Amino acid sequence: MPRPTSNGEIWVFNKNFTQYIPLSLYDLQKWISSPSIYVFDCSHAGVVLNLFVRFAEQIDRELEDARANLSRTPQLASVPGHPTSQLIPLLPSSSPLQDILLGACGENELLPMDPELPADLFTSCLTTPIKIALRWYVLQKNISRLNPDIDQDMIDKIPGTVTDRKSMLGELNWIFTAVTDTIAWNSLSKEIFQRLFRQDLLVASLFRNFLLAERIMRSYGCHVCSRPALPPMFEHRLWFVLKRMSK
Repeated sequence: MPRPTSNGEIWVFNKNFTQYIPLSLYDLQKWISSPSIYVFDCSHAGVVLNLFVRFAEQIDRELEDARANLSRTPQLASVPGHPTSQLIPLLPSSSPLQDILLGACGENELLPMDPELPADLFTSCLTTPIKIALRWYVLQKNISRLNPDIDQDMIDKIPGTVTDRKSMLGELNWIFTAVTDTIAWNSLSKEIFQRLFRQDLLVASLFRNFLLAERIMRSYGCHVCSRPALPPMFEHRLWFVLKRMSK
């Protein structure tokens, strides 16, 4: 899709999927309640995150002003045509500053365009981490690879499900969860670890997979970004545990 505009617009398809149309991040935040999770899998994703935060701060100030006006003169909320009565329905019920943001690359970076990789590589890391990690290892030329007899077709046919630990895919997923949880526990503050890895199962799963995305995307020149911002963890020594166990 085209690069985000300096006015804070991203590009989405129209209803017929025939052309791109601009969508304001400011409007998007007002439409969707908070807290929410946003995944920006596009080139120049860092620009989107910065603009998102800028508009979130603006909406937060508008919320504070509306609440202050309402507390001073609550009767104005029921006066037709008064700015206070018109503004309150347009604002989200809670601040978008609490939203979680995940971006595929930095402000001036383009997504990788490798025919051997899925076009949505970042999203694939977040949703199918085991298969994309194995696919990435098979493609590596400059590091010690997996068993040379393993090819892409074999990876696509790994038996089992991620929820069944008795299966091969389930066992790999269990190991991946243990390693990424430990990396996060060793690298993050207690407060951030508790918020991102222990309060909600979906959030925890996304951020475990985000650690993998950081490692894989960097190998293609992309620096993932997030809010809350996290320290680099792509070279943590425990990644080599996964590498040895997958051989």
